[in-house]
Amino acid sequence: MLSSLQIENVAVIQKAEVHFKPGLNVLTGETGAGKSILIDSINAILGNRTSKDLVRTGASKAVIRAAFEEVPGTVLDSLEKAGYERSDALMLSREITAEGKSTCRINGMPATAAVLRELCGGLININGQHDSVGLLNPARHLGILDDYAQNSAEFQDYYVLYRELVRIKRELDAMITDEAEKQRKIDLLSYQVQEIEDAGLTAGEEQTLESRRKILANASAIRDKIAQSYALLSGDDEASGAVDLLGEASNAVDAAAQLDDALAGASSQLLDLYYNAKDVAADLIGRLDSYDTNDAELDEIEQRLDLIYKLKRKYGDTVEDVIAFGQNAREELERIQSSQERHDHLQAEKLRLYALAREKAEALTQTRLRAFEELNKRISGTLDFLNMPDWLKLEMVQSVGAKILHVVIWLVVSWILLKLLCQVLRKITALKMSPQASRLTVKIVKEAGYIIIGVEAFALMGVDILTLLGAASIIGVAVGFASQTSLSNIISGLFLVGEKQINLGDMIEVGGITGNVDSINLMSVQLRLPNNTMVRIPNEMIIKNPVSNITRFSTRRCDLDLGVDYNCDIEHVVSILQEVVKQNKLCLDDPAPVIMFTGFQDSSLGFKIGAWCLKDNFLDCQKTLAHDIKHRFAAEGISFPFPTRSLESRSPIQVEISGTAEKNQ
Repeated sequence: MLSSLQIENVAVIQKAEVHFKPGLNVLTGETGAGKSILIDSINAILGNRTSKDLVRTGASKAVIRAAFEEVPGTVLDSLEKAGYERSDALMLSREITAEGKSTCRINGMPATAAVLRELCGGLININGQHDSVGLLNPARHLGILDDYAQNSAEFQDYYVLYRELVRIKRELDAMITDEAEKQRKIDLLSYQVQEIEDAGLTAGEEQTLESRRKILANASAIRDKIAQSYALLSGDDEASGAVDLLGEASNAVDAAAQLDDALAGASSQLLDLYYNAKDVAADLIGRLDSYDTNDAELDEIEQRLDLIYKLKRKYGDTVEDVIAFGQNAREELERIQSSQERHDHLQAEKLRLYALAREKAEALTQTRLRAFEELNKRISGTLDFLNMPDWLKLEMVQSVGAKILHVVIWLVVSWILLKLLCQVLRKITALKMSPQASRLTVKIVKEAGYIIIGVEAFALMGVDILTLLGAASIIGVAVGFASQTSLSNIISGLFLVGEKQINLGDMIEVGGITGNVDSINLMSVQLRLPNNTMVRIPNEMIIKNPVSNITRFSTRRCDLDLGVDYNCDIEHVVSILQEVVKQNKLCLDDPAPVIMFTGFQDSSLGFKIGAWCLKDNFLDCQKTLAHDIKHRFAAEGISFPFPTRSLESRSPIQVEISGTAEKNQ
């Protein structure tokens, strides 16, 4: 209870103090006496918003103090949890400066206006003369009923479950993805991980191999230099080497040191040089055998470095980058493969939470019904006492909010059931239909289910279904006449699914457009172009035009046309091309590759290569073949000629040379 209120420099009041006693306290006075100022001061002391206009003109600040007795236990508990002293007597103060700054205190301890409003808001209820109008607002009725029922615990239990249910539904929605896209991602990541793991790369391997290749490539030169150095150190029959000369010098200085102690240091240094040179010579002759030429090892290193080069070209600038790419790809693959387990877990959790939320919602409804009956009796008794028996009639009706809640529950339950039906249907159709036919069937059932759920939702909201269906029929007839092309596309889509000539993931060419089939729908086929652009092709266009299915079969032939200089030997070029194709790991032995001489071109000898590979390796095979051929031709001295043209004229051509007056013919 508010026991006293002190204000200083608030509005027009310089200083005032008001004491309140238990029971009814009435403040009266004419307009402008300051009744509203006291109410504004009480609002300010409770942490509500104020402004600098509350400060009396000419004053530096306004001060408001309020004392409370018999503080409610809920307020005391809140104060204690916030770190303030628990006391039956409570003192609140607030200072507002002329600049608009505010300072609050609770029992002398600093506090913010937000804390003051949160902790002490339950001390006083302030009601105005127009507050009763809010009783006529239907939007506030449910809140009034909940306040009377004191069912905040039941409401909180339900609301916690509701928020968790919404969170899980959002996570499930985010996990929904196209199955074909998911499978393509899994296939790509599996290939990348397997390719990197098969290579067995180690950090620093490339530098080690480069160093070893340098040694093997220059082994003969290294042996010659070592032999030359050893000969200079050891000497031969005709001349002494550096070691022998150092020994003779050491003996001479040692003999001199016997006569002069000052030469002892030089003698010791020469002796050390002699032994060091002798050790170096022995070490060099021992290393000589380790620099033998090893063509087999050099070939292995070259092949290993070539593999590393190909992997770096695809996955990173360094070996460490390639290893890191493989690790990231492995983690992403595991995450995608485990997403189904997470999806099933969330689906089960959603069903569990929905059952609990429905139980809590039913309990909340029962508390409201009981409170309504009791509130209705008390209001009716009060009106009878006031001789106003028919002035107010309470009726428990289903409000708009309740209808919306009912519709939401219906939509959630129906959506879950439809989802389960589609999952079962997808598994059944996958055993007897192609992937696109299965997907299309499930989609038709899903769309039909959405229509049924939507119609029933309108019915629950009170919409006349017969009127709605009649309007839909009229609209459907009008749309049918206006969408003959759409009907043709739908029929064409059914033919595409029935003929099974195009599957998801196939690369097709139609009307000059080449891309991978991303989806087959009733109206169109979506193609993903090599530049990752999505193109929509109407089904009617695919039916009426020739379509090339490039990846229908598991293998593709990689064709390369090239020309070499006329001075090259044809059989030699063919044999080199055969070796390049055979060494390429992406090329298949069966079917056998085709390598042939195609004839004499304008500036070159023409050759054609037809190498078979798996369809997923087509681009890599094409790139690596061109790269390997270029490098092998460069090593063999085979050149690719530029086109040349010879010009002949039947009449002389006059040529004028700048700076001279001569003309040549």
